[in-house]
Amino acid sequence: MTQETPEVRVHYAKGWAITILIGAGLLLAMAPYVRTWMTGVIGALNLVAGILMLTRPLYVLGDGALQVKNLLGMTMRRYNYSSLSQFEVEPAGAIWHTDYDGTRRKVRISRLTVASEDWKRLIDTLATRAFE
Repeated sequence: MTQETPEVRVHYAKGWAITILIGAGLLLAMAPYVRTWMTGVIGALNLVAGILMLTRPLYVLGDGALQVKNLLGMTMRRYNYSSLSQFEVEPAGAIWHTDYDGTRRKVRISRLTVASEDWKRLIDTLATRAFE
């Protein structure tokens, strides 16, 4: 039996996703009354984006990396670590990552776009070095 690596997922803020879904509903409702086909296409794309925001994580911490993902699930940026001590959390909430070669970089996480419970769980995990 193999042991699973713990994982912390940080999802998009539900408020933004719901706002996009409401906008998509309005665009799709208006589409038959407006004479341009683009209104329906934009409404459908917003509907898909809103659903993906509700289901997909934006950040995933686990398996030796903090991954920044896009809505389609592809990893856009990867912060590799061998120990969570490579991450430093400032009191203001900023996260810094030190590479293997000693380069220190700020992890770009917008608190406006992520769910606050998930954000707190990520900060607590990094601050207490919960995986070690």
